[in-house]
Amino acid sequence: MSPLQRRIEHHEIPKQKVASTLKKQKVKKKGLYSLQGLIGISSVLVFMLLIGQLYLDAQINEIHYRVEKKKLEIDQQTVVNEELYSKISELSTYSRAMEVAKNNGLSTYENTITIGE
Repeated sequence: MSPLQRRIEHHEIPKQKVASTLKKQKVKKKGLYSLQGLIGISSVLVFMLLIGQLYLDAQINEIHYRVEKKKLEIDQQTVVNEELYSKISELSTYSRAMEVAKNNGLSTYENTITIGE
């Protein structure tokens, strides 16, 4: 035998030994519902729920802010309307109309206001 063949034979593992070592090794399949997988998935879901809750809270707060701003605008407009109604009622009296007419140079003829002379 040549030295090369001796090296090959020496390094070759017989097929029976290879087959027996393969049979002895059990390959563990990772199941879909392993404990680590369930913990990982549940932690991701909890994190996503917290993010969703924060987003919804932010949206609700923004809507409350808008509502309060509109209520303030309504209150301010109500005050302006009341002031205008009081001016209208003040100007609609006959004595007030006569006073404004005299101040603007209008003359009256038998309780009728005329423009010019």
